[in-house]
Amino acid sequence: MLAPGEQVEEVFLAQSGPNPNLVFLSYFAFFFSSYRVIAVTDRAIVVCGAQRWRPTIPTVVVERLARSTQLGPLSGSLWSQVRLPGKRTWVHRRFYDVVFAADLARPRS
Repeated sequence: MLAPGEQVEEVFLAQSGPNPNLVFLSYFAFFFSSYRVIAVTDRAIVVCGAQRWRPTIPTVVVERLARSTQLGPLSGSLWSQVRLPGKRTWVHRRFYDVVFAADLARPRS
């Protein structure tokens, strides 16, 4: 999944699909969401897909983004949307500091 010699700097979980802040959709969101493991390396941002029943184990690389891609800013009390191309992707509050650290360490181009 990673190139030889590529060093992982940050890793966090995310989900794409409907807004998880809407509590009444939480039961249905399970069926319409796809889970992601996002690894920020020294060379790229690697977005991996994960299984529905094991959302912490990456199974396939969905896309590789340039390391200079900005993921934030994040806001919200529980979930916030990150800037990734394609589907709307949401990050839980417990990973806000990881995303913030990844944005701080990104190279400016």
